Amino acid sequence: MYSVNCVNIKSLNPDDIEFLWRTASKERLNKAMRFRNEADSVRCLVAGELIRRLNEGPVIYNDYGKPYFQKKETFFNISHSGDWVAIAHGPSEVGIDIEHVTVEIESVSSYCFSDEERNYINETGSTDKEICFTRLWTLKESYLKYRGTGLTDRMKDISFKVKGSDVFLESDPRVGFYSCMLDEAYSMAVCGMDEGIEINYWKGHRS
Repeated sequence: MYSVNCVNIKSLNPDDIEFLWRTASKERLNKAMRFRNEADSVRCLVAGELIRRLNEGPVIYNDYGKPYFQKKETFFNISHSGDWVAIAHGPSEVGIDIEHVTVEIESVSSYCFSDEERNYINETGSTDKEICFTRLWTLKESYLKYRGTGLTDRMKDISFKVKGSDVFLESDPRVGFYSCMLDEAYSMAVCGMDEGIEINYWKGHRS
């Protein structure tokens, strides 16, 4: 089973922000201070805190930049976008992606989505097209992050079949997917081989 811990940075109060700065590692502090935008710094600090709370020791990176705990007893992956930061973790490889619902459909879909995926988007109501597009995009990104081998210029080959809440990737039937809306503006997808998922929401350092 995978666990996903999610944080909406808008839910954090000044005490939470102070706690994040005070308890972050030196490496994480240096990284956070390089950002000019405060929200970017907070997202960086929250990501560090979510990793720290797993208490699994040092983090290393593969050749493509995917992070791992050195012991590799627990696997994890991080994603952040706008208001949200989330970490997925469990006993096997995992990938997670969060994206803000986008209206940039036509400029991307022609070279990133298969014909079947574009039909799925176009068959939905006009108000849901952006959500369907973003859902597919997060699914693709979560799969790439699960693999941990970097981006590809053949996004069309990662083609999904969507039937209601069920999602299938015919080119790699070993893996499963979980997809949801974190709120009305953000879509999240998780990819991995283990079954089951638990979603938790962190509401500050006292929770």
